[in-house]
Amino acid sequence: RCACVPNGLAVTPALELSENEKAELKRTFLGMKADRPLVLMACRLARYKGVVEFLEAARESATKDAVFAVAGDGEMMPVLSRLAAQDALAGRFRLLGHVEDLGPLYAASDVLVSCSHAEGMSYSLLEAMRARKAIVATDVPGNRELIEHAVTGLLVPCQASRIAQAVDSLLGDSARRALLGSNAYKRFKDRHTIDLQASGLLALYRAAAGMGDGAARLEAES
Repeated sequence: RCACVPNGLAVTPALELSENEKAELKRTFLGMKADRPLVLMACRLARYKGVVEFLEAARESATKDAVFAVAGDGEMMPVLSRLAAQDALAGRFRLLGHVEDLGPLYAASDVLVSCSHAEGMSYSLLEAMRARKAIVATDVPGNRELIEHAVTGLLVPCQASRIAQAVDSLLGDSARRALLGSNAYKRFKDRHTIDLQASGLLALYRAAAGMGDGAARLEAES
């Protein structure tokens, strides 16, 4: 028998930056002007994470002042660095490398993106939900467990053009970004806190040991 215990995160207050703090972070860390929209993806730089599609989405985006940034490191760094140097992406794409504390980047960003070809239950998406951010994610099983299309984010095929279109639609609608971010946070609080994950695991351990109502709960869920 199998049982699923969803991943969870600690419930912490979302980091809020003043407009001056956002401007300073964008200027010093990202080398961009404060009034330019920021589209962020946080992941290991592996092919299956859709990093090339994200780069191509930056190229195809109709929001020409938007900056697409990737936080993370990995084997695709040399390829992405070469592609990002092309004229069509000049000033529009940033490779940030490993970032120890993503909180300020989440706070300064306008849209969070996951372009994975395959995914489990993504902690980067959970972090974005906790940060009340509008999300665009590829329509793959792991992402579908977290994102309800047009409710807690937007689900799209893993195609650069579709990713760019979804990002553009959110960048052009601040009210919708706020609504999706609020809905995502509520879904996180209702289903994906660390307390819920811990209680779910404890119930499984008790069921496996034949202890009390844990066994009955496992039987009912199977």
